[in-house]
Amino acid sequence: IENFLNSSYSRLPFEFVWQSRRGTGGGLLSAHKLLVDGPERFLVVGSDDIFGASELAKITSGKGHERWGVHLQMTGPPSGWNLTFDENNRLTGFTTIEKSNQPRHVGTGAYVLHHSFFSDSFIKLKNGELSIPHTLIRRSGVEIIPIDHWLQVNTPAQKQLAERALTNGKLF
Repeated sequence: IENFLNSSYSRLPFEFVWQSRRGTGGGLLSAHKLLVDGPERFLVVGSDDIFGASELAKITSGKGHERWGVHLQMTGPPSGWNLTFDENNRLTGFTTIEKSNQPRHVGTGAYVLHHSFFSDSFIKLKNGELSIPHTLIRRSGVEIIPIDHWLQVNTPAQKQLAERALTNGKLF
């Protein structure tokens, strides 16, 4: 990864950290020392998520609040989670999905977080991952940002779709 990024994007400065804990939260904790002296708010994007530039601009444009990009899916797996939020688009929790044709608000892997996020203990899931979403539930005022252009790349089929779209130059 280091060789690819350094050779493909040589004009951009990169710093690499070794991730010793599972999950995006584990990666975030591994980078904590690099973020301490940076801006008060920072963008976190999961490595298995692809976004349109306009979507990342939406997520990063707000002031003050921590933010989380959320995508409305009309169908999905027969089980899972739906994010809930109030009339001011503030995160309130999760509900369980029981039907594949049930619309759901899916949390993407894009967050704007404050340095104060590190003062909370991360929620550790049964599989050992340190969960940013489950940790965010405990925080007040997290703003939900609806996004349309997002591709999750967790399966071979999703990987093929992403590769075709990137090759054609038409992801979204």
